[in-house]
Amino acid sequence: MTGGEAEHPRFRRDPAPPGSLGDVARRPYDPGQTQRRLRDLVVFVDQAAQIVAAGHDAFVAKDAWQPRAAATYLIIEIASVAEKLHGRVKEHFHTVPWRQIAQTRNIAAHQYDDVNYEIVWAVLSVAVPRLAADLGLPASPDDPIDLPDELAAPERPA
Repeated sequence: MTGGEAEHPRFRRDPAPPGSLGDVARRPYDPGQTQRRLRDLVVFVDQAAQIVAAGHDAFVAKDAWQPRAAATYLIIEIASVAEKLHGRVKEHFHTVPWRQIAQTRNIAAHQYDDVNYEIVWAVLSVAVPRLAADLGLPASPDDPIDLPDELAAPERPA
């Protein structure tokens, strides 16, 4: 980047307020958007469960590149959706390891030649179901998304 680019508004990033998770003060909260993103997570959790249901042996078989590629894709997608959740949602579910989810995605996306598929299996078989439980996601993509009362109402203007 040249000196001029850093001054361009496109490259300027306003710092997040101290103690916040980023966008709470900048982007209005929309419960409908939260429901749509949680619905996306339910779909990805369901797809992860299908891979896990086929079993570990099928996942690690020599020629089983497809379930491993799908698993890696799901980790990236789950983390991408998690990243887009509003800070209000992340604050409500403060016990969810949001930073670890992002770090796992970064490894899967950017260090693809170092991906350990035993760790990918553990993420799909343990961490993803735990995330679904922590967020109170329904078991099926066909079930409704019920937001906690604190997240069901849109943000009131100040």
